[in-house]
Amino acid sequence: APTASLSCLRTDFEVVSADDRRLSCSLWITLEDVLRKDSLNKPLVLYSHGNASCRLEALPHVAPLLILGISVAAFDASGSGHSDGEYVTLGHREAADVAAVGRHLIATGRATKIALFGRSMGGVASILAAARHADFGGVAKCVVADSPFASLNGLVDDLARNTAYTAFR
Repeated sequence: APTASLSCLRTDFEVVSADDRRLSCSLWITLEDVLRKDSLNKPLVLYSHGNASCRLEALPHVAPLLILGISVAAFDASGSGHSDGEYVTLGHREAADVAAVGRHLIATGRATKIALFGRSMGGVASILAAARHADFGGVAKCVVADSPFASLNGLVDDLARNTAYTAFR
């Protein structure tokens, strides 16, 4: 049986964060939407990656979302991938990054409705972005958080225990 194919366009762009860091971003839309110039009327998922990762973490989600008629954007958080910064803050600064990218997507006409989707650190950043940035949160129609942590103190304790266990085995 013939299989359907999906052609899409990836556009890379940069956004400047609230603290003047350059964030590297990607946007995926179907070629059909490009040809119809209809990407503005499509919902968009803004994906936020986990700790020690980058925007490429979104790749397994791109095709299924595009098939559903949903565009996808992802970014390298400050201190990750090709973005500026030397370290991550496990959600604190990354929440402002989420909001900066979301605002940019709306201001440039690439989206009108955004759903936030994040894994681990990105899940925490997405929750915080929707809660802290009211101007952006009103546009974020939902948040999907895969494996966010509930307590930074608890996360740090777990990481320290695991590191100590591994080091002294």
